[in-house]
Amino acid sequence: MAARVLPAAFLSASSHNDFPRYAYVRDIAMKHALARRPATDPSELLRLQTESLKLDLKETEEEREAWQSLAHEEQSKRVSAEAENQRLKAEVERLEVKSAALIQHLENRVVPSSGVERIDRPLESYDDLELWAEEVLGEHVYVHQAALKDCKKNGHETMLKRMESALLVIRDYVVPARLTGGLDLLDDARKKLTEIGMEDSACFVDRNEAKRTPGYSVQYERETAILSDHIKYGNGYDNANQIRIYYFWDDRRKRLVIGKMPSHLRNKLTT
Repeated sequence: MAARVLPAAFLSASSHNDFPRYAYVRDIAMKHALARRPATDPSELLRLQTESLKLDLKETEEEREAWQSLAHEEQSKRVSAEAENQRLKAEVERLEVKSAALIQHLENRVVPSSGVERIDRPLESYDDLELWAEEVLGEHVYVHQAALKDCKKNGHETMLKRMESALLVIRDYVVPARLTGGLDLLDDARKKLTEIGMEDSACFVDRNEAKRTPGYSVQYERETAILSDHIKYGNGYDNANQIRIYYFWDDRRKRLVIGKMPSHLRNKLTT
């Protein structure tokens, strides 16, 4: 409100009459005080005129500074607006490509006959992960762009099928356990992860350590979300032999958000 109201008062052509600025009132008062001084001596009159001109100059300089400040602010707003516009254009293009690919897949898929259990299509590559996740994992599992980017850059082919299995276990067991909080479902989720050699655990013994460690967060819904938990396979940092699925639970949307994978985030406390 202040950003709109205060500049509007300054920019108004009748601002001196409607809402005079302090500097304007101050200078008028000083000019009146000078005008009331007796000036019989020509040198004294010249001095008073000089002081009046100095006041005019000072007011002009203050107005110039105010205009420059407003110009800089508007320039900053314009740059921010252009950057946001470019971001939105890129997002629209990404969604259009995704939509076209999804439509093509839906048009070409074979619908199973009635009574036949639906079979999930396989994850073909890390480049296919975003579309596959939307088709297969459902609304309660969301793969963040940071995780998709890391997979495309650092995902190893030998771990692709294991990652697919882990994501399906997350969909079928981990998420239902989170939604209901049932101990039996939690136990089933642990067992299914164990079957594929994986474990669901906190990233640190002290969960608050994730907040203090660089890398264990993502921007989500215009806020910073902390990745305090992970599902892991193997040790070390070689993506040919290990997987890390860092996640948090979005209780408002009721979905598990995978913030980063498959790379092992650097730290001094865990493996």
